[in-house]
Amino acid sequence: MFRYLIIFIFLFLNDSIFGFSLHYTCTTSEEEEWLVRWEFSEIENSLKMIRNDYTGERIFISNSFGSIQEFFYKDIDDKIYFSGKRNGTDIEVSNSMRRRAKSKNINPENAYWYQPLGLCFFDFALSGDSEREFFFVNPESLRLLNMTIEKEGTEFIEIDGESREAIYAELRLNGILAPFWRGRYWLCPETGIILRYIGTFGPGTEKTVMEITDVIGDIENIAFFRK
Repeated sequence: MFRYLIIFIFLFLNDSIFGFSLHYTCTTSEEEEWLVRWEFSEIENSLKMIRNDYTGERIFISNSFGSIQEFFYKDIDDKIYFSGKRNGTDIEVSNSMRRRAKSKNINPENAYWYQPLGLCFFDFALSGDSEREFFFVNPESLRLLNMTIEKEGTEFIEIDGESREAIYAELRLNGILAPFWRGRYWLCPETGIILRYIGTFGPGTEKTVMEITDVIGDIENIAFFRK
């Protein structure tokens, strides 16, 4: 309780640093449900994204395009078990639980690295691009997976009894794996944030619906989320 009071006071006194937070409800096909909270802040022309749920905390640092520069996954005991960092054309990733580490050269240098799928799509959503290729690091194998997110048009969806316009986009794996997995996103056309996601969170996981439930703070505090 004391910890959250300190966080609240810090954010209140430093609203120029704190941008906003997003709350989501995730519901599986077996009707299991959990909450996910994301916090966003701008630091030295970079975006800091912090994800919290029952599994622990994940911290991501991206550039203005949402492309990851560094990240850490922490368990509920605050121990880092999966991390990665980018240095020009090289990335280094490690998973301490699997006792694996890998260095990889990526080409081109400006290739998009979208590690938290969906939350990194804000620049793509606000851009005039119809599709965008990027790579994602599998936390278990540390393999780099090439993926594509493609806009399919606009739709109106109902969230908490309110009809909202959304950019509908499909996410797919590239190459021969394309037929085996897809995810569907509905993105806000004004800010690029996720309104709804339907799909799985990886091999062997259940189909899940993730839907926004609350926005705290002003999204436009951070220029990256403005057209």
